[in-house]
Amino acid sequence: SKLHPLWCSGYLHVYFFISSIFAGLSMVIFEGALAHKWLHDKMDETHLAQADGVVLGFGKAASFIMMGYIGIKIIGIAVDNNWHYLATGWGLWFLVELIGFVLLPAILYSVGSREKNIKLIRVAAIWTVLGIVLNRLNISIIAFNWHLPSADRYVPSFLEIGITIFIVTIGVVVYRFIAKRMPVLYEHPEYKEDH
Repeated sequence: SKLHPLWCSGYLHVYFFISSIFAGLSMVIFEGALAHKWLHDKMDETHLAQADGVVLGFGKAASFIMMGYIGIKIIGIAVDNNWHYLATGWGLWFLVELIGFVLLPAILYSVGSREKNIKLIRVAAIWTVLGIVLNRLNISIIAFNWHLPSADRYVPSFLEIGITIFIVTIGVVVYRFIAKRMPVLYEHPEYKEDH
């Protein structure tokens, strides 16, 4: 009863599961783009030759999954008979999330995969990751306790935001440390015959 009916549904667990699939694909594309920019010197020829194919495949898969996600969200609205909420301010915000951060990147993924445009797929990946963050914020903060006045609703403190930024920064620093010192992006020369 605390979460707005457009986001709260009997299918909420399905929404989270499906969105986590295309979020993972998008995050791999996004992380790969950053790795290619900042750790290019650590990548071997095999990795560089196969990277574009992985990006194209992940982009195509993400497009299909995102279109399925949109279909399931529409089914959820129909099953819960929440069409009337779409004509409210919350409905507009819901449509911004669904159309602007799911449908639009799904189309960009589709066009990028068809045209073999790696740059467009990477833009779609960044847009999708932002959309997932927006969705999670909508569910946990923005559309939570939607019926209360804004003064009574939860807003993360500066310390909580700082801790979140710190944890993400630690993850990036640890990944960079490992990728610079271990054979993550290249094959170790001593073990080439073992593969």
